[in-house]
Amino acid sequence: MNPARVAILGFALMAVAVLAGPARAEGDGRRIALVVGNAAYKEQPLRNATNDARLIGRTLRGLGFEVEVLENTPKKAMETAILKFGERSKNASASLFYYAGHGLQVRGRNYLVPVDAAIQNEATVRVESVDVDLVLEQLGDARAAANIVILDACRNNPFERRMRGGTRGLAAVDAAVGTMIAYATAPGSTAADGDGENGLYTAELARVLALPGLAAEEVFKRVRVSVMRQSNGAQTPWESSSLTGDLVFNRGGALPAPQAAAVPPQAARPRPAPAPLAAVPPPPPPPPARASADREALFWESVKASADPGAFEEYLAQFPRGTFAGLARRRIDELRSAPAPEKQRAVAEPCPGEFDDAPAPVEVLTCHCSAASVAEDLSVWGTDIYTSDSAICVAARHAGAVGGRGGTVTLQAATGQSSYVGTTRNGVTSSSYEDWPRSFIFK
Repeated sequence: MNPARVAILGFALMAVAVLAGPARAEGDGRRIALVVGNAAYKEQPLRNATNDARLIGRTLRGLGFEVEVLENTPKKAMETAILKFGERSKNASASLFYYAGHGLQVRGRNYLVPVDAAIQNEATVRVESVDVDLVLEQLGDARAAANIVILDACRNNPFERRMRGGTRGLAAVDAAVGTMIAYATAPGSTAADGDGENGLYTAELARVLALPGLAAEEVFKRVRVSVMRQSNGAQTPWESSSLTGDLVFNRGGALPAPQAAAVPPQAARPRPAPAPLAAVPPPPPPPPARASADREALFWESVKASADPGAFEEYLAQFPRGTFAGLARRRIDELRSAPAPEKQRAVAEPCPGEFDDAPAPVEVLTCHCSAASVAEDLSVWGTDIYTSDSAICVAARHAGAVGGRGGTVTLQAATGQSSYVGTTRNGVTSSSYEDWPRSFIFK
């Protein structure tokens, strides 16, 4: 072949690689969002769902997202909007779906409830509601660089008495590669609609989204810590993430604080299209002292209630001269000098078959699971919180507390639940169950 033609062909192939590569890895610079708030239900209307949707819509627009906000939407319109959202998200840098309203789970699948849903029993849920998998499939096909799904849909199920199992909250869903799924509270739990203009979770989410320089994982971690603190541990936001890159929501300076007052969409004035992302200069790095203080405060919030002296030792290792260093040292001394609780049993002997088999009144139990015990074909009910009649060692493998070779585990008694969600993890399948008086968790 002519050397000149070879050179031209090589240059062309290099140009194609350069042009095609970044578009797939980083997206085309657009940030797309669909925000849905459903409140006007005939049965158990919600106070804050539309207010929450408006707040998130305003916040995301301020961050450069192209946002569509829907309120009190029937099923057909929701599904159509989701399909269009998938089309608009093709090869975007980020796509975000937010939903506030009633949601429910049936046999491990999550459904969003339109305002026109006429749900009589479990069989009608698939017909009358919108399957969350429709959103996930659209995002998977769009291949945006980063996908975020936020479900503030963990309020009480208004159709619970018509459902065979009486489920509470949403089921855990594993996020596909490149996707994060965020829940207002842990799977199988519920969150209050809120007494003010906005729900607790969404109000905190809007506040933290506006902070400059935070990657998605850090945003949701801060929201979780704040919501747990403000709810005294009654509500624990939860995420499933398989993000493969960094998504920074606010890459510029501080935004004005989002206003909680609801503004009807009819009164909203036309908004200009967001400026191209390439025209936004990169933000200056945050001041080191402030960033360090934020990390220290966040770390302290996560350990201050711990009964493990090792948690405070880790704090001191990272912040030896921190604001709470003196308090951390006192907590270590108190915990190490305190007598062992009468109800605690910490002998690494073989685990009993079930937590109910342990000598009463055990609250904390440390025991050993053999390789044979974690491989037994025994029943487990629940995920993360297990019924007290579940096989301890099989549940430990399901929870990831031990591997196939077994090991030592520590269990703690927990309050009985009205609903236990089954999942498949680490080669073990647990089952869903309702109303069991005692539970346990792995520490």
